[in-house]
Amino acid sequence: MDVFLRDLNQAYSTGQLTIDDNSLMRYLDYAAIEQQIPMTAASMFWRETLQDCKIDRSLALPFDRYRLSDEHRTNRGTLLSFDFGQNLSHDFITYSSSNGITLEQLALGSYYVFLFKLTNGESDLCIGMNTHGRYKEELMSAIGMFVNAIPLRCQLDPHWSFPHLLEHVKEMFTSSLEYSYFPFQRIVAQHPNATKLAFLETLFEFQSYSSKSIKNEMMIGDARLYEKTFSIKIDQDEIMSKFDFILSIQYDSDTNQLSCIINASLDLFDRKTVNIIAQRFHSMLEQLFNVMDIPKYKAIYELSLILPDEKLIMKSTNNTEVLFPSGACIHHEFVRQVIGMMAIEMAGGVYCPLSPGDPEHRLHALVEQTQSRLVLVHNHTKTIFLNDVISIDIDPVLMNKNIESDADICLLTNVVVAPDYIAYIIFTSGSTGTPKAVSIGTYNELIYYHYLTRS
Repeated sequence: MDVFLRDLNQAYSTGQLTIDDNSLMRYLDYAAIEQQIPMTAASMFWRETLQDCKIDRSLALPFDRYRLSDEHRTNRGTLLSFDFGQNLSHDFITYSSSNGITLEQLALGSYYVFLFKLTNGESDLCIGMNTHGRYKEELMSAIGMFVNAIPLRCQLDPHWSFPHLLEHVKEMFTSSLEYSYFPFQRIVAQHPNATKLAFLETLFEFQSYSSKSIKNEMMIGDARLYEKTFSIKIDQDEIMSKFDFILSIQYDSDTNQLSCIINASLDLFDRKTVNIIAQRFHSMLEQLFNVMDIPKYKAIYELSLILPDEKLIMKSTNNTEVLFPSGACIHHEFVRQVIGMMAIEMAGGVYCPLSPGDPEHRLHALVEQTQSRLVLVHNHTKTIFLNDVISIDIDPVLMNKNIESDADICLLTNVVVAPDYIAYIIFTSGSTGTPKAVSIGTYNELIYYHYLTRS
């Protein structure tokens, strides 16, 4: 754009352009020369790089929806951005300079680690990147569309440390840029059987700029032109998006600050999901570049995308510790926790579970089939069996946990039962007719009942 504006200003002011035929290459000249450039080395490089790569397989990102291969793309997208902040920017830049790796390579390596975690351990990651295409000095001043899309394939080992991964990314990235002049169409031609080019769905961008040198206005002759940036918007909350997922890292060389922009397709992602993805990426960056605890030898699979609030929820969910009296015995506590079932078993009876949520006719049918002589009831079930069967209200036991004593427990253990006595009966749901006994177990098979009721 600067070249175009310079030439426009010169043409407007002087009525002519100064052209040096010996040094200036026009776009048409390059298009003709490109047809004669030897492409053998580049062709071999890209063929070898993408060998055995499932080029038409999309990365398993956390999509909210999946799109069929022939489904129409609406091009609706959402944009989300965040600043690294002063501390993280400083740590990121320091890591780059201390380890002999460019900011762009470091950002790409971080992106690969993030995609590895985001796809639940996908180790063969192939994404796309647009290059400026001006790989020769004489092309820098030529006006034309030199942009070329190339695949960046990273085959990582989950046990690698982050520095080890960066060495691999640095070598891969350098080689890929060396052969980035190989036309995209010819890369495509090497894979005639591919149904799609999945690496174009997930892209990486890195932009370095100087905020102080950005001009919002310029003079063309005596006319003042103002620069106005814009993005194509569908409505207030949506933008145009031709790709599934793009992560862009921007570096302001004047302020030494970095920022991140994520552009995602609304055909696949909800805005809430994109927001969470951005939070996870920021959290992972803090893990990687915290100067107080840089995981130099930590395997990349050990990194976590769990957010701080999610860790609190997990911690509270897993907090299953229960305090018991210091003098409690396990068999006494077991009796206290299952007073209804164990009371029946220890009294030598046959246990048959009844669900308060079942219809009354089912409950009466079960009592009738088992010829039950006694039903334990509580406040919500005591009215079900009025005048039909003898029942005992166990609410006093449930409400008063201290009603039993060690002497009572010892008396219960004196009840004599034989191993072949029936201990329990379990019925089918009765959804296809009358409930039927599906399992009848003896006292020496009682452990199987516990398994059945827990599974």
